[in-house]
Amino acid sequence: MTMKRKLHLLLTLLLLAVCATGGAETYTHVFYTKEITESAGQKTFDNVKWSWTESKYVSYVGSSGLQIGSGNNPAKTWTISTDGIEGTITSVKVKASAAGKATLAVKVGTTDFQYKSNTNITLSSTSTEYEFTGSATDTIAITMKASSKAMYLKSIAVTYSSNKPSAGISFPASSYQTFLGETFTAPKLINPNHLTISYAS
Repeated sequence: MTMKRKLHLLLTLLLLAVCATGGAETYTHVFYTKEITESAGQKTFDNVKWSWTESKYVSYVGSSGLQIGSGNNPAKTWTISTDGIEGTITSVKVKASAAGKATLAVKVGTTDFQYKSNTNITLSSTSTEYEFTGSATDTIAITMKASSKAMYLKSIAVTYSSNKPSAGISFPASSYQTFLGETFTAPKLINPNHLTISYAS
């Protein structure tokens, strides 16, 4: 009597898990030149459009980044914002500093994001990265306030979960059974969006 050896196939595609759920993504922009103007304006930085409010003085200092305001012309309140990042924002990192007393705050939509349980922090005189966390969608607004002297902005990094829809890819069943030596007909992949698929063993 010949015994057939059963072969159990578990069809699990890592691709399916990745496509079906929105993973965390990070957007980053570092300021290397004077990329904004004194007047209020808009500009695309790394494929995301940002807007900023007026400042009487703008310059660039290599180690510190964008200079917003000066001793003679402090910016008082200055905001840079974007609604170009779609998804749930969970972290906004801002590398910034100030020559005098200045504060920094981050808001997403109507939600105040927090830095170590605070929604408003005092900037250091040396360039420091501050991470504000929360969970919200909508416009990201980064606001710096100074009573005198200059403020500096070096970089912005935003972590968000993409709200992209499910790819819709699946097999009719999660596992299939066959026997060695017998013909096996692979199940048809359900791919309603006609995506390009690659397989790995």
